[in-house]
Amino acid sequence: MKNYLLGLSLIIGVSLAANAQSHGPALTLILTLDLALSEGSQNSPRLQKAEAAAKEASWKQTETLSNFLPSLNASFAHYFDKKYQFNDVVLGGNTVDIPLIFPANAAYVTATLPVFEGFSSMNRYSAARLQSEAATKDFDWTRFQVEQDIRLKYYQALAAQKTLEVAQQNLATITEHLQQVQTLKKSGVATRYDVLRVEVQANEAQSELLQADDNVAMARQKLAISMGLENDDRELQGDLPIPDSSRLKTLKIEDNQQRTDVVALEQKTEAANKLESAAAAYWVPRINLAAQYIYYNNISDDIQDTKNYRDAYNFGVFLTWNIFDGMSSIAKSKQSVYERLQAEKSLKQVRDQLPYDFNFWKRRSVYTATLYTAKKSDLEKSQESVRLAKEGFRAGTKTNTEVLDAETDLFRARAGVVNSQMNFVESQINLEMALGRKL
Repeated sequence: MKNYLLGLSLIIGVSLAANAQSHGPALTLILTLDLALSEGSQNSPRLQKAEAAAKEASWKQTETLSNFLPSLNASFAHYFDKKYQFNDVVLGGNTVDIPLIFPANAAYVTATLPVFEGFSSMNRYSAARLQSEAATKDFDWTRFQVEQDIRLKYYQALAAQKTLEVAQQNLATITEHLQQVQTLKKSGVATRYDVLRVEVQANEAQSELLQADDNVAMARQKLAISMGLENDDRELQGDLPIPDSSRLKTLKIEDNQQRTDVVALEQKTEAANKLESAAAAYWVPRINLAAQYIYYNNISDDIQDTKNYRDAYNFGVFLTWNIFDGMSSIAKSKQSVYERLQAEKSLKQVRDQLPYDFNFWKRRSVYTATLYTAKKSDLEKSQESVRLAKEGFRAGTKTNTEVLDAETDLFRARAGVVNSQMNFVESQINLEMALGRKL
């Protein structure tokens, strides 16, 4: 059993060394929290997507200006073949067929200016402006979410690394105790029961070490993904924050700034109201001013016959009234009604959830901070217990098993401190998410 444990420990050590060597000089670099946040803001596809959405919304706002500005179109037509229509005209009792000549070559320039459309253009522009502002707010909120997610993943990776160190120390200590108890058994001081008991603890420690190593690998992969990277093996630098709930006990939800995602939802709801008003104006007549200039040749078919080109123009006001379009406008109007209803319910859902999230994570933060204090006290007591057990063992009043139990409790206390710190960090980050700002 001794050789088995030593061999397994050697295999894990060699595999970790080979893994470090395979990554080369990348492990010599340092990854701090500030550097992770900086790289994440540049590489995160989630943040880049939100930025693209904000720019798209800005150009959609520009697009709605076309409903107020004149449009200018130019075109040219050349006919390779034609057959004229004829108009029958009675002249002096005789019917004469007069061909309705149209130009074989003609250039057209048309200008149109919208005048009135039931204020639908004004409502659409207002809606586009609100949607653009909402998209900007969404981008700010996404950036805040990405930063918080990177912070959380960074501290989780740091906590996993510290837990791995505790597991390694635990296995090394138990292996040492196993060697001691096997020696004591040979001398008749320890029994077979003592050896089996330590071997069971060694197997458990080995399993915990393997799990801790997997947790480190997965935590680092999650951190890299949150930063917008495929992989990252740089050494983490820093420590977990010390839990402090003194500022949280008097914190109230009224003290928070308005969350940017809630502001964005409010603007989207207002925009939906504007779009509903615009869609409901389908029954209002449209009035446009239009002018057209024509440069044409209806005498010859030669496109280069410039001497026979003449010009013409027209200018007038045009009224268009959509009487029936196959229910298309009515359907779009009804769609806008339910789109506005969805926006209102989404806003209400977020507003109703806010107080619960705030109270839950506030209580959780206070609890984990208190738990950290208790775990810190347990760690100090475990350290003293180990000291007393070792002195008792040297004095002959304590057994090797009692020393091992004390050291096992010490490692559990160390892991408990790390877990309580990480739980506080997670609770505080979620509390900041509920508030919409950092504490």
